[in-house]
Amino acid sequence: MSFFGLDGDSSAESLAAWLELGNSAVAEISGNHDEDRVSNNPAAFFEANVFRAIEVFGVGQPSRPVGIAEIAYSLKEDLAMASFQIFLPRGSGHGPRLFEEVRRRAGQAGRQRLRTFVDERDAGLLDLYRRRGFVETQRAKVSVLPVEPDRQVEAPADPDYELRSWQDHCPEELVAAFAVLRSMMSTDAPQGEAKMDEQVWDAARVRRIEAFRSGQGASVQVTAARHRGTGELVGYTELSWHPGRPVSALQSDTLVVRAHRGHGLGIWIKTANLRAACQRWPSVERIYTGNAEENAPMLRINQAMGFVPDKTFLTLDLDI
Repeated sequence: MSFFGLDGDSSAESLAAWLELGNSAVAEISGNHDEDRVSNNPAAFFEANVFRAIEVFGVGQPSRPVGIAEIAYSLKEDLAMASFQIFLPRGSGHGPRLFEEVRRRAGQAGRQRLRTFVDERDAGLLDLYRRRGFVETQRAKVSVLPVEPDRQVEAPADPDYELRSWQDHCPEELVAAFAVLRSMMSTDAPQGEAKMDEQVWDAARVRRIEAFRSGQGASVQVTAARHRGTGELVGYTELSWHPGRPVSALQSDTLVVRAHRGHGLGIWIKTANLRAACQRWPSVERIYTGNAEENAPMLRINQAMGFVPDKTFLTLDLDI
């Protein structure tokens, strides 16, 4: 059985089948579709830009795939690495063949390291990767918060700081400072052995990701902490939601700059952002977040907010 490839010119039916297979494979392990990838414009995933390239290929027919692999190549940082995901129905025998093609294509692209992320409960993929020599470089706890509107979490305000919140589009007067925080997120957050280069962010890159999310139909709620004395943004947190996945929202970044930790800013920005998100998206019943196991302060914040453990994801690396 030969491979087929997907790109932005593929049919809408084939692009929808790609996302459906990935969502179904994840749901077989997790037991629900709370974290489905949903998109108003799947072809936009392939649009060329200066930050990354993506390849998607599979086995079966494009409109009826039985196995899919995705490879992402960063073009600004981590130039030796290719990140990939393989999606298969449970019990499929196509994993080894898809992986060998991932390795071949990544090598052909000049990459020397592969990185993937796998649910610890996915015994089939985990066994495949371990047999190929992958090394575990980080463990992340994924937790879920059952949304209870009446729940109160104490998050005292620090008078030296103020909160700034926005929806989808960062205010123009904050976008340069927000880009600095986005750059720091790649290096200041605990990484275990899964090292990454510092990402290069500027206002244009912030606007690009905002436009991409908007084009996909996603909504984002952001709350940042601003130091009154210097006027600097010193922390931020994000939640995202899509009407195609109405009952769940996903926590993405949360960061407090090292020099401003110890003031309770983490729980302050997260609880404020949660309140704002629940007002915007009243259909949300559950919120998911993932944090490195070594990030004890953030795990304590999550526990105080009512998050409960749901699963563990492993970061696996292989030198090729």
